[in-house]
Amino acid sequence: MAKILVVDDIAANRELLVVLLRHNGHTMFEAGDGSQGLAAVREHRPDLVITDVLMPVMDGYEFVRQLRVDPATTAVPVVFYTAHYNEREAKALAHSSGVGHVLSKPVQSAEVLRVVALMLSPQGQRKSGATDAPLDPEFDRQHLRLLTDKLSEKAGDLIATNARLTALMDIAANLASERDAARRNEYLCSSVRDLFGATYVSLGLVERDGTTVQSIILYGIDASPGIEPGEQVPGIFMRIVADRHVLRGNNHRGAPGNLHLPDSHPKIRAFLAVPVATSSHVFGWICLVGNEGRAFSDDDEHLMTVLASQVGRIYELEYEILERRNAEQALRHERDRAQRSLDTAQVILLELDTIGRICLVNRYACLMLEWSAEELMGRDWFDTCVPERLRDSRRAQFLNGTLQGEIAIAENVIITKAGDERLIEWRHTALRNSAGDATGTYSSGTDITERTRATADLRSAEERMRFVLESAGVGIWDMDFATGALRWSPIMEAQYGMDAHSFPGTFEAFADRIHPEDRASVMEGINQAMVNGGDYVTEHRTTWPDGTVHWLSGIGRVLLGEDGQPVRVVGISIDVTKRHNLEEQFQQAQKMEAIGRLAGGVAHDFNNLLTVIMGHCELLLQDLDAGSPVAEEVVQIQKAGVSAVGLTRQLLAFSRKQIIQPTILDLNEVVSHVRVMLGRLIGENIAIALELQPGLSSVKADQGQVEPILMNLAVNARQAMPSGGTLTICTA
Repeated sequence: MAKILVVDDIAANRELLVVLLRHNGHTMFEAGDGSQGLAAVREHRPDLVITDVLMPVMDGYEFVRQLRVDPATTAVPVVFYTAHYNEREAKALAHSSGVGHVLSKPVQSAEVLRVVALMLSPQGQRKSGATDAPLDPEFDRQHLRLLTDKLSEKAGDLIATNARLTALMDIAANLASERDAARRNEYLCSSVRDLFGATYVSLGLVERDGTTVQSIILYGIDASPGIEPGEQVPGIFMRIVADRHVLRGNNHRGAPGNLHLPDSHPKIRAFLAVPVATSSHVFGWICLVGNEGRAFSDDDEHLMTVLASQVGRIYELEYEILERRNAEQALRHERDRAQRSLDTAQVILLELDTIGRICLVNRYACLMLEWSAEELMGRDWFDTCVPERLRDSRRAQFLNGTLQGEIAIAENVIITKAGDERLIEWRHTALRNSAGDATGTYSSGTDITERTRATADLRSAEERMRFVLESAGVGIWDMDFATGALRWSPIMEAQYGMDAHSFPGTFEAFADRIHPEDRASVMEGINQAMVNGGDYVTEHRTTWPDGTVHWLSGIGRVLLGEDGQPVRVVGISIDVTKRHNLEEQFQQAQKMEAIGRLAGGVAHDFNNLLTVIMGHCELLLQDLDAGSPVAEEVVQIQKAGVSAVGLTRQLLAFSRKQIIQPTILDLNEVVSHVRVMLGRLIGENIAIALELQPGLSSVKADQGQVEPILMNLAVNARQAMPSGGTLTICTA
């Protein structure tokens, strides 16, 4: 395949030949005018040159002349590629300069391939070979004639261009005078379409972010653009608004997808799209579309760019006017709102000059002070609105502190016209000029008279409540679910055996202080209340640092938010250890009373049986001889009965049903007598040891009272030794 150079000042014309011939296997080079063509010929040594005739800088005729006078390039085959209205002159010059063929624009692809094949064949090479003789003078005459015709044509083009510029100026003037946006946009599209001969025009405006479609219209075609307001700017239009680039080209098949536009967009072949923008902002795009073989030129691009910039400036001015109006309206609204706030604010607003005269006062202050604004303006603030006893100190404070910006917040008393005093919390700001010198003060004041009284009343109520709770031994706690903080009162800490203010303040610390055996039930009650809301009651044990166990009873309330989730939990707690001990003692007493009643009943019935036994023993002894063996056995039965009588007496004494009969007793005998009964009472795992002092003095007491004392002591000792041990009873 051959190396071919295409020389043409219009890129679209070069592109058509380059694509066609490269597709057929040729190596292609390009140049924009004759001067560039000469450089490309010397560099690449092409086998064929296809050149336009009329070009800027150096036209095709001069280009061929330069080729022919250079021995190195005189034999290069050349084909003229020119407009049809230059075809006659081009053929005449081609013949005189050794140019083999002339292709007229537009040209069919088959004709291009035929001519190229012919020029690259040996026959074509011989036909186009230049002679060594100098160029025919007729070449210069034809060249001059053509240039003259071209100048006439350019003059006509200049007249046409001036007419288009005048039309552009008229369009811009009409756009600037049109106030209705819809009519202005429609006029713009119709004027541009008529001026440039476009098939249809697309005008798109974007939001201030530069990426979202605000509106889009098509003029000259009854179709939908396939682009909706609020969507992202698509395809080539995004390149235009994002990069502010002018795009001009040909989309040969007209498919919008080739330009990354929606498939529903109308066909778009030749196009010229320019941004509507200023130096500070992009407002959108204007796109001219030619679908009837229309191609847009450099002049079209230049004129359209100028018009688009004018339109952008119109949009910018309109936007600036709108912004200014909105700003003025917002300023008026803000000023009116500030005045309403000044008049309706439930605070005193006061401005004083450097000597304390009133420069500004709002309506609320006038109502509180019972003066009108006209009466207050220009008056000395301290002489008018400060109690006499405080005037000197307040004036000194103003001059030496507030005016210097050293006092920002203060509480002062003011006096009304009627003589009533009110306590005001002031917030002061020192006013200064551009030189930094003080010009006065601006203050806002809140009447805290009632709040101060309410605070004092609340403090008194809290003191009374604290006294009542402390006197009753009630602890208070409060947990915030948002922060997890748990607060205990000092009494609450004391109930858990802790020093005041030593509780860590977490729910985990509270759970750790619950007795392990009670922890699960307490947590279950709290969790249930958190789910359902409401109150819960708990009673549990806690072990103090000294090892003692205490019982605590409490009630809590879970407060839920609007979303049904726990917000806070509050509750109280009291120490019920004494109550628990009393309940245990009472239960033990009930048990002992029941045992006593049982023992009394048994002793009573057993006494009846012993009466019968002892009676029959007496009868038998009366009937038997003293030395009779049977009599001896009866005597043993009688002794056993006497012992049984002692046992019943002990049971009756335990049940407290025996009549008190104090007698002279030997405590050693009483202890020895009770020992057997104690062994049965306290169990086999406890040994009983007696340490009885010999020669112990007698006592006067009821034996039935002494023996229960010993039994009670033994029972208490057994409870203290659940695993067994030794019980020692001593007399002294």
